[in-house]
Order: sequence, then structure tokens, then C-alpha cells
Amino acid sequence: MMNGFLRLLILSILLLNIILTPVFSKENVILEANKVTSIDKNTVVAEGDVILIYKAVLVTANKIIYRKDKNEIEAFDNITFKDDNNNYLTAQYLKLNLSTQKGIIKKAKGFYAPYHYFNASTIEKVGDKSFRLYEAEITACKEDNPDWSFKSKSAKIDYGEYFYSKSATANIKGFPMLYIPYFVWPIKEKRESGFLVPDIGVSSKTGFFITPKYFWNIDADKDATFGISYFQKKGLLYNLELRYQKTDSEKFYFYGEYIKDKDITFIDDERWRLFSNTDIYLVKNLELRINLDYVSDFQYISDFETLSLNKVIKENKDNKFKTDLRLIYHTTYSDISLVYKDDMQFTDIYDGYNKEHLYRKPQIIFEKNNLDIKFFKIDYYADFNNLKSTTITNKINDEFYSTSTKLKREHLKINIYKPINIKIGTFTPKYTQYYTRWHDANFKFSGKDDNENIFLKLKTDNNSVERFIYSFRLKFELNEIYKNYKTFKHSIYNSFEYIQTPFLDQSSIPSLIEDDKIYEENIYKYTMTHYFKSKNWNLKIEFNENYNVVKNDERFEPFNYKIEFNYKELLKIYKNTNYDFYEKEPFYNKDYIKLTYDKFFISTELIFNKNITYDENTSWTNSIGYTYKKLEMSISLKKSGYREKLKYLSNDSLTTNELIVTGVYNSDCWSLGLQYHKKLNTDISSDSISSKYDHIFYLLISLKGIGDTTREIYKR
Repeated sequence: MMNGFLRLLILSILLLNIILTPVFSKENVILEANKVTSIDKNTVVAEGDVILIYKAVLVTANKIIYRKDKNEIEAFDNITFKDDNNNYLTAQYLKLNLSTQKGIIKKAKGFYAPYHYFNASTIEKVGDKSFRLYEAEITACKEDNPDWSFKSKSAKIDYGEYFYSKSATANIKGFPMLYIPYFVWPIKEKRESGFLVPDIGVSSKTGFFITPKYFWNIDADKDATFGISYFQKKGLLYNLELRYQKTDSEKFYFYGEYIKDKDITFIDDERWRLFSNTDIYLVKNLELRINLDYVSDFQYISDFETLSLNKVIKENKDNKFKTDLRLIYHTTYSDISLVYKDDMQFTDIYDGYNKEHLYRKPQIIFEKNNLDIKFFKIDYYADFNNLKSTTITNKINDEFYSTSTKLKREHLKINIYKPINIKIGTFTPKYTQYYTRWHDANFKFSGKDDNENIFLKLKTDNNSVERFIYSFRLKFELNEIYKNYKTFKHSIYNSFEYIQTPFLDQSSIPSLIEDDKIYEENIYKYTMTHYFKSKNWNLKIEFNENYNVVKNDERFEPFNYKIEFNYKELLKIYKNTNYDFYEKEPFYNKDYIKLTYDKFFISTELIFNKNITYDENTSWTNSIGYTYKKLEMSISLKKSGYREKLKYLSNDSLTTNELIVTGVYNSDCWSLGLQYHKKLNTDISSDSISSKYDHIFYLLISLKGIGDTTREIYKR
């Protein structure tokens, strides 16, 4: 039996040597094939399932001729070429110097990571990472007849850099649609400087528009984008975007745009927007914070928000803006800030608009949190304000009104507290003392003194108001109570809190900023949260109840409860309600349900806020969507209006309709879609003001490897 095994082993070794014959050259070339023949001392011919390995290069072919003196190969038929950069090509003929990585490739198709496909009748390999292509085509589509591509008589590829092309055509399914004399396409994952693909279209508001922009990759952690957008009706809009990510927590971001609008009435033609979200240390312990979103006029958002090149700024429906500039010096016991703030809001009126400003001229703030003073902890805050509140009314008949309030204010707040860990939870007593003084106002103060004690008193004269007031709270948070069941875990968290702020007659105190009015409180709070978690679903239920002793009756404040439920990716339910026991109804409610099954989804959302008495307080949005093969379709209808109380499945008072219809076709390497919006808009001109429905169409385009855009193409 052993002799039979030895014969089989020897026969297998002999067959393996016949099938794969390796040849090792002085250049560390590994060559394996079904048949290897040495023509002379310098030339080797390998035939049948040939594999050649040289450093990081792998070549396979039906036949390879290797010349040792030149370290050169010549390959024929069914050739594949791979390198360590995940690049891959197939060809019918290849001649390559392995040392210099230069050579000729014919009838080739290739792939460059991450998603670039190309082919050419002839490829000249001019270096390790550079190719020249003749009769070439490049695309991000896998198909032999790609949905879109760029073709060129002469082109160049630098791996990890660019695809350069002369006399190129943009093609759809092989049919030329656009001639491009010179074309550059980045074929890399890392960022590089260069022109970005512009948005081009036609809008009823702006006419024809084009948005060329240039991206400057300054360094790995910083870059900039410059743009000059042309709008036929309005003129040139200049854009600048700067980004610097110093660390995970430190960043600088700025965006600005400016236009001298030739198609505007009633307001100034020089229009702009500034936005910044910055938090960065200039030097050790010196921090700069900028929170800025500011515009030139009340119509800027409605005119330019959808046309902006910026994708960072969130939608601003309320026309609220802010400037908050802070320079902070950090020390062990205090953070000292120099602050300038300006809060602004525009509101429409029946014949114009109001503009409200609250300026805080450069002020000094001293503050620190979580100061550990051995037996307890301290938070403190002290500021010195010079305030100016201004309301400006502009009417379309050129009437102009302005009112302002000015005053100075010093404010101090100190929190003293101590978390005490006990066996079943954490108990935290907390005492807060306030001191505030208002003076040097452009009006006379009036009111009466109230002197309860040294920590609770009010002193008033014509020129100033001085207030001392305090509050204290006791909070007890129980540790998690949980139980692991067979299929899920149930956790419970409970907290109890008591808050008391004594009464003080503050009728003489102005109310402009935070902590101006501090109202009497005598409240007991209870919160209970349940968490349920399993493999396929999770549920969170939270209850909050307040009992306010200050009130003479109806002491139970609205009961708040939240419910969040998720089942896999199929079902999502959310509910948030503030329920008034005495009115027997909610005064705030939000319900949201979304069902997703395979390629279909349906959702509904109802929001009611009884506290809003001057505007629409109810909205009901229903959405439905379906994906059929590569086509995505969705419809969203939002109805809104004013209601006295929460009602379901009733449209009696929901008179405002907003409709969004979207259809998108998605291919493997591109998508094309159309979106229709119907929404209510206020239109103010030099002689009239009106509300009307805008009908807007947007074109949605995405090309893999190039980018995507959403642009307004028609509006009436």
C-alpha cells in the first residue's frame, strides 16, 4: 500500500512539473506556463495559460516572449494586466519593458479605481502610472455600450490624477451630443484643484443661468471654492467658500455671496449673504467662535436660497438671522469672552415688512462651569451688556418708521450644587443666585421696591432697576432598573425634581434678553423612561409630569409623553404630545408614521401647536413613494392652516396646499429626474403685495464620478 502511495506521489510531481514550468530571471521575474521553451540564452517563449509576475505587476496571456537582456515581455491574445493599485486591463497585444514600465498595448479595455472604465485601439504606456490613449473612450458605466461616455481621438491618463482629452465628444449610448475641444476629468479619490462641473439652466426668476466654479485644494485640511454665477435677469453673483478642518473639534468655515441686482424694486440693489460656523484656537487658550448667518434684505432668502452654490446652510423658513462673534480666553478659573451679537428677523406685513434688531454691542463675559471646590461644584456667569433693540417698518408706499430701546445691563448668575451618589441613584441639590442691574436707558424706569431679604429684593428709581432673586432645586435620579427577557431587554429610568423660585414683583423690569424676567416657580417634576430593545425592534416611552404649586387651580401642567418605535426597516412610529388635563385635549401634538415594504413607502405626519395664535398652527403632510426597477416616484402633499383644537382626518380649516412630485430614473452610473413644487409665496413689489402659489420645476441630474445638481428650470 505504501509503495502504491509513493508511485502516485512521484507521478503527481512529474505531471505538475510538465504542466507548470517556472523560470526565474536575474530580474526576479516569475514565469509559469503549460510549455516553456528557451530559444537561446537570452529569450524564453511561454505558451498556454501563461502567468508572469514581476514585483507588483501580474500579466496573463496565451503566449509571452520574455527577453532577459532588456527585461522586456511581448504578450499575445487574451491578455490581462494588473498592478498593485487595483488597475486592470485586457488586450490582444502587449509589449512592455518591465524595468521602465513603458510599452505598447493594442485593442485594450481597462478599469481604474474607484469606478472609471476606458478602452482604446492603442495605448502607449509612458511610465509606471501614465498612459497615452488613441481612439479612446472613458465612462463610469460598466456596460460595453455605456449609457454615457466621453470619446477622444487622443487622450492621456495619469493614475490617481486626471484623464486629459483633446477633441472630445460627450456621448449618450454612443451617440455624440456635445463637442468639447479640451476636457479634464479627475480619476482619483483624493481632492484636487480644478474647475467643477457648472449648473446650467433657465429659470423664470433669473432667466438663463450658468454657475462656473473653481475648487482649490490648498492642503489636506483646507480648501476653497470660487464662483461667478451668471443670471440673465439679475446679473453676476460672486461666491466664495473657505474651509479649514484643523482637528476633529476645531474648524473654520465661511461662505459669502454678493450681487448687484439689476432686477429688483423696493429694496437696495446691492444684495448679499454671509454665513460662518467657526470654532478654532488662534493660539493656546485663545479661542475664536463665529456663528453667523446674515443677509442684506427681507427677500434675499426667497430669491436666492434655491440658487445658492452652498449646500451647508439649512433652510431658513422663519427669516431669522444672527451674528455671534466671540473671542474667548480660557484660564483655570474663568473663561473671559469679548462678544458681539446682533439678532435680526424680517416679518411680512400687509403693505411691506418689519425688520427687528437686537444689538449687543461688544460685551465682556466671565463664566466657568463645573468648578470643583472640594465639597461642591460651581457654575458662574457674569456679563456686561450695552443693548439696543430696534424695530424698522418699511412700506411699499415709501413710508418708513423706526423705534428703538437702549439700555445698559450687568448680570451675574451663580450655581452651587453637589451630586451625591447613593446606593440606588444620584441626589443633586442646587442653589442659583441672580443679580441684575439695568440703567442708562433712553426711557424712565417705573415701579415699586420689594425688599424681602438680602437674596430677594428689587430696588427701582427713574434711572435704574436693581434685582436680587434666587431659586433652588433638588433632583433625584434613580439608577437603571432592567430585566433581560428571552427576546428583549426592558430598562426603566426614573427621576424626581423639585424647583422653587420665590415671587418678586418684576413689573418694572424690561424684557429684552435671557434672564431678564425670572418668574415664580414651585414645581414638582417626575420623569419616567422605558426602553425596550430586541434584535428586530426597539421602543422608547417617556413620560413627564409637572405639578405647579404656584397656581391657585389647575396645578397639573400639561402631561408630556413621547413614543418612538422601530421595527427593522419596515415600520417607524413617533408621537410627542403635551396633553392638558383640564381642557381634555392636547395643546401640542406631533404624530409620524412611516411604512416601508420592499420598494414601496407611505408616511403621514400631523403637527398641531395651540400656542400659535397668529399664524397657521397645523400642518398635515402625506407622502407616498414607489421604486419600479430603476424608476423612483414619490408624491408629498402638505396641507396647513389654523385650528382651534387637534382633529384627525379633517381638512376643513387646512386651506394652504403645498405639493411636491418627484420622478427619478437611476442607472448604474447616472440618474435623471424632474421635481415639481407648488408652494405659497408672498410677492412684494414697488406698488403691491400679494400671496400666490408658485409652480416650480427642478431638474435633478447625477453622473457617477462627476457629481450631481438640483436646479430650478421653470417657475411661474
